[in-house]
Amino acid sequence: MKVSWKWLQNYVDLEGLTPKEVADRMTLVSLEEEGIVDAGAMWDGVIVARIQDVQRHPDADKLHVVTVDIGDGATETIVCGGTNIEIGMEPQNVPLATVGTTLGEIEIKKAKIRGVESAGMLCGPDELGEPAKNDREIWFLPETLTPGTPLAEALGRNDVMIDFDVLANRPDCMGHEGIGREIAAVFNRPFVEGWSDVFKGGPVIADDPQNPETPLNVEVLGENVSQRYVAAVVSGVDTRPSPDWLRAALATVGQKSINALVDITNYLMLDLAQPFHAFDYDRIAGQKMVVRKAVEGDTVKTLDGENRELPEGAILIEDTEGPMDLAGIMGGERTMIHEDTTRIVLQSGHFDATSVRKASRALGHRTDAVARYEKGVDVYRLDTALEKGLGLLHAVFPEMKLERVVDLKQDMPERPTVVLTNARMRSYLGVEIERDTVKEILQRLQCELKHETPDQLEVMPPTFRPDLTIEEDLIEEVVRVYGYDQLPFTYMIDEAKPPTTDPEIGQRRKLRQTLASLGMHEVVNMTFVGQNDLKKVGIQSEPHVQITNPLDERQSVMRTELLSGLLRNVAANVRQSDKFRLFELGRVYFVPKQPEDDTDERWSIAGVIVLPEKSSTAEQLYRETRGVVERVLNSVNVQGSVERMQPEGAGCAYWTPYHPGRSARIMTANANAPVATISELHPKVMRAYGLQGVRVGFFTMSVTSLLEASRGHVQYKRYSVFPALTRDVSVIVSEETTVEELLLRIQKEGGEHLESATLFDLFRDSEKIGEGKKSLAFHLTFRSNDKTLEDAEVDAKLQAIESALSASA
Repeated sequence: MKVSWKWLQNYVDLEGLTPKEVADRMTLVSLEEEGIVDAGAMWDGVIVARIQDVQRHPDADKLHVVTVDIGDGATETIVCGGTNIEIGMEPQNVPLATVGTTLGEIEIKKAKIRGVESAGMLCGPDELGEPAKNDREIWFLPETLTPGTPLAEALGRNDVMIDFDVLANRPDCMGHEGIGREIAAVFNRPFVEGWSDVFKGGPVIADDPQNPETPLNVEVLGENVSQRYVAAVVSGVDTRPSPDWLRAALATVGQKSINALVDITNYLMLDLAQPFHAFDYDRIAGQKMVVRKAVEGDTVKTLDGENRELPEGAILIEDTEGPMDLAGIMGGERTMIHEDTTRIVLQSGHFDATSVRKASRALGHRTDAVARYEKGVDVYRLDTALEKGLGLLHAVFPEMKLERVVDLKQDMPERPTVVLTNARMRSYLGVEIERDTVKEILQRLQCELKHETPDQLEVMPPTFRPDLTIEEDLIEEVVRVYGYDQLPFTYMIDEAKPPTTDPEIGQRRKLRQTLASLGMHEVVNMTFVGQNDLKKVGIQSEPHVQITNPLDERQSVMRTELLSGLLRNVAANVRQSDKFRLFELGRVYFVPKQPEDDTDERWSIAGVIVLPEKSSTAEQLYRETRGVVERVLNSVNVQGSVERMQPEGAGCAYWTPYHPGRSARIMTANANAPVATISELHPKVMRAYGLQGVRVGFFTMSVTSLLEASRGHVQYKRYSVFPALTRDVSVIVSEETTVEELLLRIQKEGGEHLESATLFDLFRDSEKIGEGKKSLAFHLTFRSNDKTLEDAEVDAKLQAIESALSASA
């Protein structure tokens, strides 16, 4: 919010303070200063000069030699090409850029122009950042100005602009009045309720004038549209230029002057934090205005010339010919102010903040009015705002006439009271602020004290402070105005206790560390996904937790898995590298079993391994993926067996990214669901993500299932001091037989002395061992903790193992 130093002084006396002092103090208590700009600096070196004589240039038909009075009897000679400079013209005040002045990228120097020496430049309005009607016209200034006066001072531009960052909970500070009120409270200075002398004498809404010759029928239809709609019909106005003081005020805060009517509505918004709009009364068809929410098919052409198709729920105003205004966002072109406008409808309305914000976002169009309506305007003070608006109109158009006033109200909200207790304030602040000081601060903030007891105050916050709703809000208000730096330093009295920790947090940290140690790079994706993601990875759109107000269609539901996000990462990175590993550990969300229950949130892990297709095999991809999963299981002491998955997937009918012949799951003895799944990515999903020239393996793990299956801390035992006996065994089996199946048979028959069984050779040759066959060789280690094993004992076990393996052949 850009504010003018001079403008603020309509509300609070700033004598003895500098803009920097005010900005620094306000930054500490409520409004963060983002910049301070000397608004008149751009006119440094430009003064008021009065034309005394104009002669034709002796050597140029389009140039004149102008003698100007620069104050105190001094004159200068200027060569000028302005089209409105004429020989014999009456004396005129004009802006003169003196030698040494810089305008934009131009530095004014003393120079000879076609043989005539020129000491400066007479300026047009466009050269000084003002609107110009024609090119090369010199700006004629008011006759009352004194030659030699700096132009910024003469036109009231010797001002300072302070840019404050206004938080969402302070809609009142979106205007000069609110910021002036805030400064008055913080610096304990009187707040001037009202306007400066220029506004005195304006009409007051009293008898509710209703001129039958200027009818206006206004209706508000539906709920959550407009809690209060206030407007006035005014005649005797036109599009004359704004007075200098109004143009100067707007220029300081970066607003260009357009005409008096438009400038007045902009001034009112920047002053009162209440957006205003002026309709051309004679262009409102049927003199009827209906305020309602848009339905499908509604369109309106706005002031910027755009024909906008309105989203459902946007608030519009229509006349008998259809929509004419996009309420709360931008006016309509059909009823805009024209050069022939003489009668207007001045609107000071309240529009539903949520509807305005949603419509603005849907249209991708944000305005100064939206910035105020979305924070909320003071519905109680709309009539006061309109009255001030009429006063400003009267100051600029003394001949204006108030024809009609409309004030439509729906159910007005009740003004709540808040109880502030001494005990609660002490408990929060650690000190006790004197009761009289507390009362004074609240009254400086324009809170009403409704009731008082020795232990508490009953306070009614002002209507422009909707953020003051609970006791803690009032405590914060008191202490920030009192001064945080005024609170004494105290030590903590209570004993500092170490925080309790959730054991799952440590387990999740351990899982992350394990994955990272295996060369996996962690990613963090959004928890929202879109229907296109679900379709690509083969997930049905239901059931998913739906987002009520999604930012866009790509973030419309909560994720139930992590793979889709990882595959987006793979698609984005595979162009730079064809070999990498990624994982994510995060929450997934499921629809609750009962509607009244909260969303079912669970922690999950997913990872992808990408290998180049030309230099890798499907077996290598499987081994690397399985190796990562087994290391993770070992880190949390989980043991399980690997099972081949059926082509339809891991019992999850709505999720089908698994390769039909290259997928497995890991089950524990007491689990009815897999703790992990391992698979190569389905070719359809590969095509959906445009993945070519690579192999992609992935795994998924439920953190909850892992921790439930964990056997706790690893129990170490003493290593046997007795020697081991080793044997090798091989078997020829069909391709469908898994190594896991054979290892289970070996462990079962090997007995308690079988220390380890490791696959060390895989052989395939259709001519030697047959089509669809493979030879597997295992290295077996036997050892006892109590004695040295005899060969006969080991051979007996080996024979049992060979018999079991033969049964699998």
